[in-house]
Amino acid sequence: MAERNLVPEGRYDATVTETGLGKSGGGNEQVAIRVKINDPATPDLTGRTMVYYGSFSDAAMDITLGALEACGWDPALAAFDDLRTGDCVKGNPVSIVVGHEDYEGTVRDRVKWINPRGGPMMKEELDDAGTVILGKKIEALMRQRGRKVTPRAAAPAQKQAEYLNVDEDSTPF
Repeated sequence: MAERNLVPEGRYDATVTETGLGKSGGGNEQVAIRVKINDPATPDLTGRTMVYYGSFSDAAMDITLGALEACGWDPALAAFDDLRTGDCVKGNPVSIVVGHEDYEGTVRDRVKWINPRGGPMMKEELDDAGTVILGKKIEALMRQRGRKVTPRAAAPAQKQAEYLNVDEDSTPF
């Protein structure tokens, strides 16, 4: 049997083509998410498909649910059983991380992570108020360490108070 060329380890743009629900060889419930690579940086891989397997074990549940959400699954809009066919996420863009692993003496490529496509992602982005509060903490810390700090662009006091919803004098730092 000829060995196929491995997808090099790295991050690639891809599109979800289908999903399925089932059990692993060990009897663990899992989801399979098939993706098609369509990364302009790697035209030689365009059209290549790979499958991510996510376990619903207690240890892996959050990672698997994160992958499903990165694919565009929203439990408020699509029932879980819609993932049997993947119609609720089919065609959605994602970013995959491919790694290599040794399985029974054979090196194979596999999708290790599925992330939303785009720039750096946070579980929860800071809003204006959170940014102001964190910025003040970091500035204070840097000053304590003897570092010079560039003052942030001053927002009008009234606008700053609106962000914080507190009096300027009651700020705890």
